[in-house]
Amino acid sequence: MGIRYYAYAFDSDQTGKALADPLTVIGSDPFADACGLEPGFTQGVTDFRQSLPERDLLYLDKAWPYLQRLTAPRSSGTAARAAYRMFEGQVTYADDGFTWCPWVRALYLTRSH
Repeated sequence: MGIRYYAYAFDSDQTGKALADPLTVIGSDPFADACGLEPGFTQGVTDFRQSLPERDLLYLDKAWPYLQRLTAPRSSGTAARAAYRMFEGQVTYADDGFTWCPWVRALYLTRSH
């Protein structure tokens, strides 16, 4: 199975809540959200369409390390691109790799006109 990576969007009126606790804007079962399943799904059939609109959820999974490399500093001593803040984290393994603590971050992005 492995570690999976997702990006959820949230409405501007949820910004304070999301910045204080990012888990409040993340679905209870991100894999189910990405695959069109009911949260807690254990068996059945799906059409694999996301439960949330594509504008609200990105299933980044295997692209994660490549997005980290693409946005990381080009060399030591140089600044990372602004987008790197979305991808800089790592999952923290515990219990000799049998469990993990997720890396979770909420970002507030402003539009420049």
